[in-house]
Amino acid sequence: MSSSATAPNVSLLFSLADNPRTQIEEWFEDVQAKARGLCIQWDPTGAITLIASDAVWNTVPGNITNLADVLARGAAPQYRDRPDYDPPAALAATATAVELSA
Repeated sequence: MSSSATAPNVSLLFSLADNPRTQIEEWFEDVQAKARGLCIQWDPTGAITLIASDAVWNTVPGNITNLADVLARGAAPQYRDRPDYDPPAALAATATAVELSA
């Protein structure tokens, strides 16, 4: 990533600042929708892989690997493992400000 890269601008439609008890479902769906569009180069689910609970991960379409068996025979669902990303390499103690910001 270049040092000129910026974080994407994500604007949510719902806020938990006002009426959190009545807007939690809409807010969560909005967050998930935005997350699917981020980090898409890592996984088809986008940043969902980084934020979803196990219960949510298991409901994402395409994460059941034996869907035909589940539908045809009532087999227990088997879920796709989340991608496991290697952390970035540690920077040298002599790293420049440009390297640190990137």
